[in-house]
Amino acid sequence: MPKSILYCCLLVLSLSLSAYSQEYLRTDEFCFVAGPVSFRSDYGERNDNATNFGNTGFGIGFKYYMHFAQLNYGVFNDQSYFKQHLKYGAELSYNKSTLQNYGRWVDANHNSLEAQQLKAMKGSTEVIDLGINAQYYPFEISDFGASFGSNIAPYIEFGVHLCEYFPKASSSLGPINTLDVTPAKYLGKIEPKKGITLSLVWDFGVRYKLSERSDVLADLRFQYYNTDWVDGVRPNPATHPENKANDWLVWFNVGYVYSLK
Repeated sequence: MPKSILYCCLLVLSLSLSAYSQEYLRTDEFCFVAGPVSFRSDYGERNDNATNFGNTGFGIGFKYYMHFAQLNYGVFNDQSYFKQHLKYGAELSYNKSTLQNYGRWVDANHNSLEAQQLKAMKGSTEVIDLGINAQYYPFEISDFGASFGSNIAPYIEFGVHLCEYFPKASSSLGPINTLDVTPAKYLGKIEPKKGITLSLVWDFGVRYKLSERSDVLADLRFQYYNTDWVDGVRPNPATHPENKANDWLVWFNVGYVYSLK
C-alpha cells in the first residue's frame, strides 16, 4: 500500500475515533459516495461534447462530518447561526479516468500524420484526495427530518484537498515523445510522472432523510487542480492558448450517510 494511502487512512480513522471523546452536543456522520467522473484535460478539444463525455471515469469517496446542531423534534432550541447551518468534515476519495483525443481534428475526414498521431494517443490518470470540507445548509440542520421540518435538505460544499496523481500516457504507434509518434503540439510536453498538488472543490447537492440516522444524497462536484500535469500532458500555453487552463473535473455522486446520533 502506498504511504500516501496509509497516511490518509490513519488520519480519517483518528478523526472518527475522536468523535467519542468530544462534547455530547456533537453529531458525527459517516458517508460513502460513488459516481461517474468527467475529466477536463489537455486531451481532446475544448467545449466538445465527444471530449466531455468520452474522457470519463469513476470515483469513490469516504467522508466524515460533524455538526453541533441539536435535532429539534418540537422543542425550541436556540443555537447560533453557524451551528444550525454548517457541517465540517474530512474526505478520502479516489478517481480514475481514461483519456484520448476527440473532436474535429480526429474525425473521419482527417487522415494526415498528425491526425493519426492524435488518434493513437492514449492516457489515463488516477487521483487520491485527502481534504477538509465545509457544508452550508440554507435551512436549519435541526429541522431536517424533524416532525415539523422537511425530509429534503439542499447544501453547498466547499473544500481544500491535497491530491496525489498518477498519470499514464502511450501511443499505439510507438514510444511516446518521439518525432514520428507524437504530434508537434505535445512533443516534449508529455511527462506521465506522479505528483502532488492542491485542489479546490465545490459541491452542490441535496440530502433525503430515510430514517433518524440514515440519509441518501446526490451531488455535483467541480474540482479545480493547482496544476496542469494531473493528466501528464501540458502543451505550451503561449503557443497553444486553447490549453491554458489547469486540469479539472466534474463528478456526479450518489451516496449513503449514517449518523451516530
